[in-house]
Amino acid sequence: VIRQRTVWAALRSKFSFLNSKPEDFVPSVKEVLKWTCSLPLQRHLGVGFESNSAFQILLTIEHKESASETQSLVEYVPEVFSKGKRHRGGITMDVNQTTVATAIQKVSLEKFEVLYPYPPAKPGAASELAEVRCVHAPVFVAGRYCKFSRKLSQTPWLVDGERKTPTSVQELICTPLLKTMLASGVKFSSSGREDVDVRMLGKGRPFCLEVTDPHHAVVSKQDMAEIQQRINESSSDVSVRDLQIVTKSATELLKEGETSKKKCYRALVHIPAGLEDLPLDVLTNQQDLCIQQQTPLRVLHRRTLMCRERIVHSMRVKEVDSTHFDLYLTTQAGTYIKEFVHGDFGRTLPNVGSLLNAEADILELDVEAVELDWPPSLGN
Repeated sequence: VIRQRTVWAALRSKFSFLNSKPEDFVPSVKEVLKWTCSLPLQRHLGVGFESNSAFQILLTIEHKESASETQSLVEYVPEVFSKGKRHRGGITMDVNQTTVATAIQKVSLEKFEVLYPYPPAKPGAASELAEVRCVHAPVFVAGRYCKFSRKLSQTPWLVDGERKTPTSVQELICTPLLKTMLASGVKFSSSGREDVDVRMLGKGRPFCLEVTDPHHAVVSKQDMAEIQQRINESSSDVSVRDLQIVTKSATELLKEGETSKKKCYRALVHIPAGLEDLPLDVLTNQQDLCIQQQTPLRVLHRRTLMCRERIVHSMRVKEVDSTHFDLYLTTQAGTYIKEFVHGDFGRTLPNVGSLLNAEADILELDVEAVELDWPPSLGN
């Protein structure tokens, strides 16, 4: 990086038209080396070269004299390299490609020519190829999952290093996929999440997997169908549908749905005093009810304390027996349903209990629909 800027300074002195050009006007040494290596690699591997290919061969080249060349830069802008950790020998310096590149940008071209005159000294030793590594760009897989268990977390649930559930939705979905695609890892994300004791029904919850460095990256629709079948046969607690490869840009739709989507629920509500003479139509008559929700006590240890305004779009009641009824709700994304039912000691207002003027509690909760039209339905 230092020698590259030395050459740029010399070229600018010789060719005045370069004074108005940015430094990246001249291809970098790294790019030139890439072009130089690409032709023999094409011949050896029998494949074409594309600079933006998803498959990359990474070469790590080291030069023993590089450390001494950076000394002038370290002395001129030490704050860039300082880690701030003092010891008996002084302050620890972090000299790497990133810090060197940052430091260079802080030095004017005129000062740089003083620190590193042109031409640079001839290297006393050749560079060495330290490592060759092959990697593949992430592959993105999308789908919808249903969860039928009330004892299954969405992601691995650990408290003080101890597992609270044997497995999770994430692991049940990702394990067969990793085995097929021979990937180094996977990142799981979804359009919201449900509690451990909440089922996810209907067409399921949209999710996305970022599969990192897959060795088997070309996956056909038939392969996806077989992976989906293996996931569904591996457990009765989880099923997936519409499993498919998507582009990275398409995954943005999953994030957009976090705030714009509606969700439909079924809650089993318990009224200890009984349903007799209870004005249940007060609930069904509500349309686009605005509620204020303080951060629930049960999540206060991991969520910011604040008041959130949410909309309950509609409610429908179906009596079960003398003290229970099913409450079907359509709400704005991010509504805490459990707290809307029992009130959370007055932290959610209004709530089912306050609307009915009776004590109310929730015994079961199911998510019946996440109204986000993504990923595209495959009919499977």
